[in-house]
Amino acid sequence: IVGHSAGGSAISSAAQEGGLCEVEPSNIVWSDASYGQWLDHAWSGCLSDTTVKLKLLVRKWDKPHVRADSFLKTISKTTVIKDRIDYKVLDRKQYRHGDIGNNALILSDLFGPDL
Repeated sequence: IVGHSAGGSAISSAAQEGGLCEVEPSNIVWSDASYGQWLDHAWSGCLSDTTVKLKLLVRKWDKPHVRADSFLKTISKTTVIKDRIDYKVLDRKQYRHGDIGNNALILSDLFGPDL
């Protein structure tokens, strides 16, 4: 499942409701999409009880970057996350917000480096 920008809100809502975890996705890509408390709410919804791998793509210093950093600091105190979260902070000069969304599958390495 890939959510770009406001798609993070949809992922968060589905995780809070529980339906997202019923689908049992293997990966969820947050493509510059961790605005507000979306990651936190999704995690406390149903994601913390699954084995789904999270791929976080953010542009350095933007709000999704700041929120993802905060989320990771919060959960790292209580959870082993190393094997479940792949976090990529992208260069602001190289990637615009839309570039991250347009290249989310490639940047997330979901299908390996030869996509």
